[in-house]
Amino acid sequence: MKKIIFILIFLLVLLGACQQPKENKVIFNLYDKPNSTYFLSIAEPLDGAYNNKSATFRQTITDSSNVEFIYKKKYPAVIGVEIDGRKFSVIMSPNTTVYVDIYPEILTNDWIAFRGDNASGHKLFNINLLKDFGMEIQNIFKENRKNYPVINEHIENYIEATLYPIDSLKNLKEISSPFAKEIKKNWMALLCSEVTMYYNYLYFAARGDSFTETDSIAIRSSQNKIFSSFSPLSSDILAYVFGWFYLSSYTDMAYHGIDSSNEKYIPEFNSYGKFGLLPDNLQKPMLGRCIELQYIFNINEYDKIKATAYFRKKYPDSDFLPVIDALAAKYMQSQANLSHEEAQFNTMSKETLTPNEKIKNKVLSFDDGIYIDTSAIATNIKTLKELHETYFKGEKIFIDLWATWCNPCIQEFAYKEQLDSLLKLHNITPVYLSLDNQMFKKKWEQFIYNNKLTGYHFLPSDTLINDIRRIANYSNPLSSMPIPHYIYMDKRGNIIEKNAPRPSKIKELADLFRKK
Repeated sequence: MKKIIFILIFLLVLLGACQQPKENKVIFNLYDKPNSTYFLSIAEPLDGAYNNKSATFRQTITDSSNVEFIYKKKYPAVIGVEIDGRKFSVIMSPNTTVYVDIYPEILTNDWIAFRGDNASGHKLFNINLLKDFGMEIQNIFKENRKNYPVINEHIENYIEATLYPIDSLKNLKEISSPFAKEIKKNWMALLCSEVTMYYNYLYFAARGDSFTETDSIAIRSSQNKIFSSFSPLSSDILAYVFGWFYLSSYTDMAYHGIDSSNEKYIPEFNSYGKFGLLPDNLQKPMLGRCIELQYIFNINEYDKIKATAYFRKKYPDSDFLPVIDALAAKYMQSQANLSHEEAQFNTMSKETLTPNEKIKNKVLSFDDGIYIDTSAIATNIKTLKELHETYFKGEKIFIDLWATWCNPCIQEFAYKEQLDSLLKLHNITPVYLSLDNQMFKKKWEQFIYNNKLTGYHFLPSDTLINDIRRIANYSNPLSSMPIPHYIYMDKRGNIIEKNAPRPSKIKELADLFRKK
């Protein structure tokens, strides 16, 4: 009898051990000046999809202290972490502990250091998040124009080379096999999304007289090879950092031309109604993310209230609903405030505002000091002088020519806080002109908000960029124009410095602004 009781107890203990949740513990340690305090926020997946917009965990962290975070949700998963406006990511792995040492005063990528399980993999993962994969992939297309077999071969070699360091870490036993698998899937989602987006660009936006049906067939065939090698419809695709972009690029091509005549099309979501053709497990987070982004970026591509009602009825248990409800409440309050401010503006503008002040206030949407051009006015501007006259007459401006695919440009944003303080001291307005393609406008807007790039943002016309190239004495084609590039203009729109120092050379910039 005792033996039976012992066996039962043993089985119960064993069963309990098997049912223990697969936790992933992350311990954050802060090293800074005495008594310094920072705000730590973590964004966990929503409906199993990577989330870098809406924090699910918030806590303050002080010098020489630590914060412990335990992840208990679905795997695979990546969490987004933000501390004082700076971001990084951590891949969740069951039954592991990761230590993150944070040094806020360090402005380079070394401001975070990983210890514990898979530390080397986390370091590689976050370094590569800043790497300019997009530009390198675009160069493959440009160097082998229309030679699709060669392009495909180079893309395959590029992907293999990119994934090689992961295998090296695994072979050295610095990361586990399951962790290596998760990094690979994250990078595959990134690389395949970049390749697919560029094929989409060639297919939809770059057509010319030389574009033939043969090109069309070759592009679709090339994309199908990508989709076969790494499926955009896998059940966990949205768990990865760039899964959203990959699946969106896939739907742009695979569901092109599908409209409300298709019974699965969801008219409440307008052009995004094609997501109704996705499997239900992917449709849920895609639709939820669509509504979330409409509120975050203040976009009105469809009736958000009707879309939310549809989504709530179909997915009442969605993780996105509390997030959407909070964003909707914030939006309603901001609209009420805006109506009041607009009434004041209309009264004031009749008497006090200059013409270019009226243009700036009317055509630019803004949030927390971020102004993004939403008008058709900027697309018709041909010169820097005209840009200054239209938007910034009577103001000194510092122009940053950049792009989301430009890694050196992004590295300069590490000095944004110092730059803003310097510009404020000298009453200079920051202006950002991006070389990003109009086709990727949403990605551009998302990058601006994610990185809190306060200032005025424009996607300039080719004519305006050509004027800048002429001013900067770049005779090469536009694609060869070196960026980042900085220009300083005075209150009259005169160019004081056509090749101004970078923000990382803050002392040289300070000297420039002080003298001129």
